[in-house]
Amino acid sequence: MFAGDRLRAAIEAVVRAMLPRVDTLALYEARVVQFDEGAQLADVVPASAAYGLPLTLTGLPVRPGVPGARCLLPTGASVLVGFVGGDAARPYVLAFDAAASAGFRPTHVAIDAVDLVEVGKTATVTTLADGTLGAARKTDAVQAGPFAGAILGGSTKVRVG
Repeated sequence: MFAGDRLRAAIEAVVRAMLPRVDTLALYEARVVQFDEGAQLADVVPASAAYGLPLTLTGLPVRPGVPGARCLLPTGASVLVGFVGGDAARPYVLAFDAAASAGFRPTHVAIDAVDLVEVGKTATVTTLADGTLGAARKTDAVQAGPFAGAILGGSTKVRVG
């Protein structure tokens, strides 16, 4: 071993001793190999061996960043893996693929709230006066502020309740 190599190894050992968590403070790209929808746990494979992570990370809780959100991640979906407080024993899935990527759309998304879930550009967080949730079916009369009318069509992919 050359003197330069020994010096580099010594400096690296000192830095690692001073900053033992530095590798677990980053986010790492990984691919989903298995997903438990009920428990919201993912098994992932890091995108690069250079990360120095285990070949497979299993049972990672999914933290989607939206309260009440649950999803079904398809096999092969790209995710980011982080570590709670830099603790290597507490990995989790934090984020998902970018919108331009093929793996951007999950298979299924559900959002649950105690009182109300609104979707749309002008949605606001409000609670209905009587504490109930509303839904409209085809031909139901509806009123939204000053606008009134009837539901003429709908999506088979929207469920309430």
